[in-house]
Parts: sequence; C-alpha cells; structure tokens
Amino acid sequence: MPRCFALFSGGLDSALAIKIMQQQGIDVIALNFVSHFFGGPSEKGTFMAKQLNVPIMYVPFEEQQLAVTLNPTHGRGKNFNACIDCHAAMIRVAGKLMSQYNVDFIVTGEVLGQRPMSQNAAALKKVQALSEFGELILRPLSGKILPEVEANKFVPRDKLQDIEGRSTHRQEKMAKEFGIVTYPSHGGGCLLTDPTFGLKMKKLSDDGAVFKQNQFMMKAMNSGRVIRIDASQYIIVGRDYKENCNLEKYFEFCTHITAITPVTDEQLELPGPHMLILDFTNQKGEPVIFNEVQIKPTDMEDNVQPGECKMCPSLEEFHNEKVFFKAGDDLVHMALKTFNYFCKGKGKVPAICELDGVKVKTEAVEETDVAKIRAGIIGI
Repeated sequence: MPRCFALFSGGLDSALAIKIMQQQGIDVIALNFVSHFFGGPSEKGTFMAKQLNVPIMYVPFEEQQLAVTLNPTHGRGKNFNACIDCHAAMIRVAGKLMSQYNVDFIVTGEVLGQRPMSQNAAALKKVQALSEFGELILRPLSGKILPEVEANKFVPRDKLQDIEGRSTHRQEKMAKEFGIVTYPSHGGGCLLTDPTFGLKMKKLSDDGAVFKQNQFMMKAMNSGRVIRIDASQYIIVGRDYKENCNLEKYFEFCTHITAITPVTDEQLELPGPHMLILDFTNQKGEPVIFNEVQIKPTDMEDNVQPGECKMCPSLEEFHNEKVFFKAGDDLVHMALKTFNYFCKGKGKVPAICELDGVKVKTEAVEETDVAKIRAGIIGI
C-alpha cells in the first residue's frame, strides 16, 4: 500500500486532502509542524486527527522557520510572513523523513489561487523547486488543474479535485460528504501574518537582534506590549494577569521587573505589570541557520498509530539555551520609569517594584520620558 505524509494544520483543507488520499487506499501520516509562530498540539488538532483516523506527528520546526523568515529567497507577504520559503522548508523537512517512514510522496491542502502570495501558480512552482522534492508534492484539492507530477503515479489526476480561488463553498460541501462535522474556520494561523506581530519582528530583524540564543523572544513578544527604547533594546510589558503569568516563563533569560503582590495599603506598592528588560547591544549570539534533519533509526509501527499524536523522534525539540541577557544601567533606569508609567499610578507618583527580585523605588515619570515610552510602543 502506498504511503504519504500529509502536511496537517488541523484545518479543513488539509483534512480534505487526507480524506481524498484515504479514498484511494493511501496510508496517511499527518505531520504538524511546530514553529514559534504556528502549530503544536491542541484539542482541535487531536480531535480532527481522530475524526480522520490518522496518526499525527508534531515536528519541531522553530529554528528552521526562523532561519528562512529572516533571510527569505522569495520575499515576504504583506507583513513579515515569508510563506513561499516557509512552505518549501516544511516540504524539505518532510522529504528528508520519507525514507525513514517508507513514505512515497507528500500531500498538502493547498488550493490554487486561495492565497494571493503563496498559492498562485507561480508560487506553487517556486515551492516545488525550492523544496527539492517538487515532483513528489501532490495537492489533491487542485491537482486536476495543476501540472502532472511524479506523485500522480500513486493517485491519478482524475481522482483529484479542481478547486480554485478563495471561495470555500466546495470544501464545505465535501466536508459534509466525508462526515467531517467539526473544523476550524478558514484564516491565517501564523503569527507572522498579524500586522502588529509582524511589525515587532521587523524591528528586531532590522536591529540585527534575532539570534539562536534569544529565540525566547519569539514567544515573549506575543505576551505583552513591546517597546523599543533604542536599537537592540526593548521592554515587554504585561497588559493583564494572563500576560504577566506568561512573561514569568522568561525571567530566567533576562533582567526583569515584577509588581509587588499582594498589594498593601502602602501608597508606593501599586498594582503594576511584569516586564522583561531586553538588552542585546553588547551580548550577541550565533546566527539562526537552517539545520538539516538528522535521521534516527525508529520503528514506525511502534511510534505512531492511527488517532495517536506524538512528537517526531527524528528531530530535536527546541529548547532555549540558558543564556542570561543582563540589561545595562541606562536601559534599567528607563524600564523602571516605564513600570511606573504603566502601573496604577500612571507615573504621577513614586512606586515600588522588584528588579530581579530586589525591591526598588522608582520616582514619578517626567513628561519627556512619557513621550519616549509612547514613541517606542510597537503596534498596540
């Protein structure tokens, strides 16, 4: 029985691509790529995998995607999304794993013309060429109107669909026919397509402040307001209790400020945010590079069964290196003012916070400092 990898986002298009393969007697292994910006285990993804009765493997993809995002060969979309390079990178990683899992070809849920940058005819050709496995990519939803490829020997073109454009009417009709009752709405699931997050990434990239040792920034930036004080100097401010809790995960990597809790009746102990103080002016790390997949011997049947969800044993899961970025005195001084500005007193009265666990008093904030803080806010 032929076997394929299916790039699986958990959405309807990739689910339909899998169903079409199953109709043709193809054994399917779903791959969900886990990056800083999309993917990863979720209840919805697990539920969908069980609906489809396919195994799903979560493939760590953080560093690979970051590398192609910082230096794309085929440009970016409206924001910081390098979709063509990213899609090609996923297929390249999947292709390197094919021999290990006795896989014959790779399936995606792409629809011709659905996305203006990454799913037009020219873009699909670029992905084929860049991925190194172009002849083994099958796109079942549009395969009938796309050029024939080597993978068609496993599934003839007349068994594929001819969907084109942005309308999802046909996909929704097919979902009913296949008995897929629950699926997420269509839309971009990548943070890099978000205008505000994309702007944050652009600022970091322009400053040359993204490297292997500070990849925690990719997650931290989505957990608060980002303020650029100067080149390669940033402050991330929690906007609510949930964001404050999320920022605590990154205290081990950088200088940080916490509000004093529980709040007492003392005037100076005002409710305020948690903050990361990020100074990359003196400490530089290694550049982010695209590492090739390292194949390890494994037994497919012992590792992934239909309906099960497991991490891919052939790739190392991303772990932050334990490098501590200590902020300079000037940036710390500005961060203390920033804390005061965002705490309950709005910077008009002195306040107390904890700087790396030590109580520190910060004075009322001058108007010139307020202007600098506001000017440095990236997005919203």
